[in-house]
Amino acid sequence: MKYLDKYWNYYVGIFVIFMFVKPALSFLLLGLMIFLKSLDYFIFLKNIKKTGAYTEGKIISYKADSDGHKQPYIQYKTREGESFVEKPFYYATTDLSIFKTYNDKIDQKISIIYDKNIPNRIIIESETNFNNFSLIFMLLIGFLFCLISVLSLLGYIEMNL
Repeated sequence: MKYLDKYWNYYVGIFVIFMFVKPALSFLLLGLMIFLKSLDYFIFLKNIKKTGAYTEGKIISYKADSDGHKQPYIQYKTREGESFVEKPFYYATTDLSIFKTYNDKIDQKISIIYDKNIPNRIIIESETNFNNFSLIFMLLIGFLFCLISVLSLLGYIEMNL
């Protein structure tokens, strides 16, 4: 999905143009972006569970993103002895993370899985079920957007904005 990240501005421009010309195409583009990005993360999670290396890490801090959702920063060593401090490559949060302090989790040891080829890509082993659930939910939303827009383009439903 490097193309989605690389050409993000063009996708937004096309989205805005379609919004005025044919809203169903804009809806289709949005659904495809959500679906493809979620599928990319889902495939990554499946592959890292199969081929990744397991190690123990320590949560050293939690930092809030632009929306206030907190993500852990984890210190760990690879099997080769390289030391990293990274946040998980994919980490699903809830709105409760805005209010929680997570002070009780600092310095806690956790099991992580890192990509052997790109060792700064990690996931928290205990969070894989929730991550999978959030990605399946996003895949369904993307599919629903695509379905609604295709039905609109075929004339089965009418989309008025």
